[in-house]
Amino acid sequence: MAGGPVTALRGDPGPGSAEDHACMKAAVDARVEEERANYGPPPNPFECKPCPGEWFREDPPPRKYLFDEVVPEGLVAGLGGSGGGGKTFIATQMAISAATGRTFGPFQPAGARPAMIVLLEDVESEARRRLHDIGKVWGLSPQHIEALETNLYVVSMVGRMRPLVELDAAGNPTLTETYYQLLEAVIKLGIRFLLVDPKSRTSRLDENRAEHAVAHSQMWEQMVAAVPGLVVLFTHHSPKGLSDQGRMSADTVFRGSSGLVDSIRWGAGLRVMTRADAEMYGVQNHRDYAELDLVKVNYAPQWPGPVYFERGPGGVLIPANLQRDRAVLTTEAFARALAEDGGEYSRRELSRSPGAGIRGNLKDWLPGWKASHLDRTIDTALRQGLVEEVQILAGPKSTPKLVLRPVTEPSA
Repeated sequence: MAGGPVTALRGDPGPGSAEDHACMKAAVDARVEEERANYGPPPNPFECKPCPGEWFREDPPPRKYLFDEVVPEGLVAGLGGSGGGGKTFIATQMAISAATGRTFGPFQPAGARPAMIVLLEDVESEARRRLHDIGKVWGLSPQHIEALETNLYVVSMVGRMRPLVELDAAGNPTLTETYYQLLEAVIKLGIRFLLVDPKSRTSRLDENRAEHAVAHSQMWEQMVAAVPGLVVLFTHHSPKGLSDQGRMSADTVFRGSSGLVDSIRWGAGLRVMTRADAEMYGVQNHRDYAELDLVKVNYAPQWPGPVYFERGPGGVLIPANLQRDRAVLTTEAFARALAEDGGEYSRRELSRSPGAGIRGNLKDWLPGWKASHLDRTIDTALRQGLVEEVQILAGPKSTPKLVLRPVTEPSA
């Protein structure tokens, strides 16, 4: 495995000629064909055998993870958020975690893996400052630094990056020479975690067109298919107003066509902590904290709720343990208030006169709790399994409605 001291790969790919492009593609195709030669010519994928009975009689092999129970191997992932909100810091620390095997917040790597960071907005000197600040905050041991010298590759392509995918003369998305250069490096270096920051600088496609958004994801899927176990994570900007949302969702986190988030298999959003959450958690300055939450996940469990980070020296985002201090206490109180009331209320009813008693109890039991915290309280209680949302009929001719019930009555 090739390695180097937190390595910056150098060399401007330049525009290149058609012949250069053809040679690069041919070299990559030759390696693929060499692997295929071990198994004979590729069969028609649709000429397949019936489903094996072992699929039903035997347990399947366990799913492999890059980060245990959070990010499975072999997928395309996205991290969305507002500009300057800390996406690069979070994603860079994920790369360091993958390269060292050291846990970072909710990300617990299955082992140390080669990781590459491709920076398209930050020059190498800024990358070095960011990595140095992270190293100081983490208190990296000599063993961790040795792992980084072997496993971490940093490539700054500011002002030198040509698109990885562009439109051909017929207007169809096509992969470029630069894409094949990146694929070649990923294969040669054995990369298993590839961070590209940000997505917007990797293509000349229209992010608002669904077919172009899907084509961008398919570009990364081809790389993942060529490198078993690889996880590609790209960062992307969010539409304006993300901080005003009650809860982040796939529709609000990723700018452009919904085809993007529809075609990836893992997506997370990052934003400055909202003022309402700051009040709920007893935080003085909401801008000192960032909220990270999953908005799209396949093949892995959902998180029990948002994860928070505090801004430390140099802007490094440090995992903050706010959940137990306030959120769990609040949701336990909410479940208790529902149980003591004995009624069945929809979210709308809880925010209006029928839920006045429950809201009053929460204000009495939890100093600083406000009615504006209700939606977050309900969401967190549902995720923690303290309450459930069920559909009922109030009468024979009534319209079904969703109401909240306590799962078990918490102790007082």
